[in-house]
Amino acid sequence: MLLCCSFAIMMSAKMIFFVFAVLSSFLLSHMAYGAPCAQRLNVTSLHASINQHDAYLAMDGDLSTSWKASSSSSSRSSSIAPSDVTLSLDLGSVHDVCTVTIAWAMGTKKTYSFTIDASTDNKQFTSAYKGTSTLSLDHQPYAFSNSINARYIRITFNDTTSSNVAEVSIYTSGFNHPGIVVSASQIAYVKSKLASGSQPWTAQLAEAKSSSYGSLSYTPHPVAVMQCGSYSRPDIGCSTSSQDALAAYTHALLWQFTGDLAYAASSIKILNAWSYTLQHVMTEGSNSSNAPLQSAWLCQTWVKAAEILRHGERGSGWEAKDIAKFSEMINSIFLPLIYHGSGANGNWELSMAEATTNIGIFTDNSTTFQQGLVLWRRRVPEYIYLTSDGKLPVAPPDRKTTASLIEYWQGQDIFVDGLCQETCRDFQHTQMGFAGLAHVPETGRLQNIDLWGECRERVFQGFEFHAYFLNKRSDTSPSWLCKGTLDGVKEAGQFWELGYNYLVNRLNVPLPNTTVLIERIRTQGPYYDTLDMAWETLTHADVGSV
Repeated sequence: MLLCCSFAIMMSAKMIFFVFAVLSSFLLSHMAYGAPCAQRLNVTSLHASINQHDAYLAMDGDLSTSWKASSSSSSRSSSIAPSDVTLSLDLGSVHDVCTVTIAWAMGTKKTYSFTIDASTDNKQFTSAYKGTSTLSLDHQPYAFSNSINARYIRITFNDTTSSNVAEVSIYTSGFNHPGIVVSASQIAYVKSKLASGSQPWTAQLAEAKSSSYGSLSYTPHPVAVMQCGSYSRPDIGCSTSSQDALAAYTHALLWQFTGDLAYAASSIKILNAWSYTLQHVMTEGSNSSNAPLQSAWLCQTWVKAAEILRHGERGSGWEAKDIAKFSEMINSIFLPLIYHGSGANGNWELSMAEATTNIGIFTDNSTTFQQGLVLWRRRVPEYIYLTSDGKLPVAPPDRKTTASLIEYWQGQDIFVDGLCQETCRDFQHTQMGFAGLAHVPETGRLQNIDLWGECRERVFQGFEFHAYFLNKRSDTSPSWLCKGTLDGVKEAGQFWELGYNYLVNRLNVPLPNTTVLIERIRTQGPYYDTLDMAWETLTHADVGSV
C-alpha cells in the first residue's frame, strides 16, 4: 500500500500546474468550425513597431530565434508610445481568418498578455482576440470566436519589455496536409538530423531500410474477403493486411527521408493492391468478432502512409484515380465498422478514434474528423484514472453498477492516479490504447486543436505509472495492484516518444520514469512489428514544437 500512496503524492504535486492550462485548452479546442482552422496563410510582409530589423525572426521557421519587443530607447522610434508595440502582418489579400498561433520565446518561464486586431484596409481594425499565453514553448492557437475577413493582422503586446515572439502564423479553415501524426516540418527536421548523421535518427533509418517492411521487393497480400476472429482466429487477410499496412507506411517514410521514388512506388503498389482487391470485411458471427478492431488498426497505419504519399514533398506519382479508389475502400468498407466506436476494452475505441480522425483528414471530411474527436474525448477519461474522478473511475454508459465497473477494470478495486482500465489485463493492450490516445492529440496539434491540453494530466499520470513497471520488467507487483501479478511488462512501444516530447521537450515537465524508458527504447532497437507504433523514434524523437 506504500507504493500506492507514494504514487498519489508524487502525481498530485503537478495538479495545480495543469488546472488553468487544461481548462483554457478545453474551451479553446471546443470552438469548432466546420473544419479545423489549420490551413496556413502566406504572409507577404511583416512590420514591427520596434526592432524592425529582427521582425523576420518571428516567421523564419526557427523556434530558437525570436523577435524581441524591447522598449529600449535605442530600438524604439520617438513617436512610438509604450502601449503601441505591435507586430503587423499583411496577407496580401483578404482571407477568412479564424486563428492566429504564437510560439513564445521563454514561454515556459512566464505568460504574455496581448490583443489581436484584424482589418481589410489597414485603417479600421476589429478586435479579434484578447488573452494571455499559457506556460508552453509550443505554438499556441488563439481561435477567434467568429472568423473575420481580413488582410491585415495586428498583434499588440501589453508587456513591452520582454514579449519575445519565436514564431507567429495565421490560419483559415481547412485541414493541414500532411497532417496525420507526421507533418512536413517534422520530416524536414528529421532530414536535417539524418544529413548530419545524428542519433537516434540515423540508426532508426538504417533499421527501417534493412527491415523486411522496408524491402523494395516487398509483395502485398490482398484478399477479396477478410475475416478476423478474436486474436485473429480465423486469420483470413488479418495478419497479412497489418504487415502490408506497416510496409506501406515504412516505404512512405523512406521515400521522404531518402528521396528515392522507388520507395514511393512500392508503397503505392501496396495500397493499390488492396484498394482494387478488397470487397468485404466479414462481420457475421463470433468468427468475425475482430472485424471492427482490424479495420481500425489498418486505418491507423494505411491512412498515415496515404497522407504522406498524397501530400509529401516532391510528389509521389500516386494517380488521382488510385487515390479515389483508396478513399472509396476506407470510406465504404472500413469506416462503417468503426464510426460509432465500441463498448469493448478501451484500446478498441481509442484505435477507432485515431482511425476515424485519420480518414476525416485524408478525405477532407470534417464530419468524420469531428466524430473521431467525439470518440477520443469520450474514451480518454474512461481509460486513465485520476483521483479527481472520484472514488471510482469514469464509467462507460453500459457500466451502471460498481460491480460491473470493477469487472470492466479487470477486477481492480483500488484506484490510483495513472492506473489504466487495461493495466491488470496486460501491458500490451494497455500500450495499444496509449498509442491511439497519444496519436490523436499529436494529429490535433497539426490541425491547430490542443487535444494534448485536454488530456495532459492523464498522459502525465498514465505514462509515469506504467513506465515505472516497464522499467522494472518484473511480473510481480504490490499485492494491491492486479492481485500481485503483471503481464506484458517486458516490451515497450515507440509511441512513448510522443507523450515524452510533448511534456518534456515542449512543456519542460519532468518525467523521470518515462525518461529512463525512452533511453531504453532508443537503444534496444525498434519495436516496429506492432500495429501503428512503428518508427516513432525516427519521426518524433526530440522534435520539440516543430
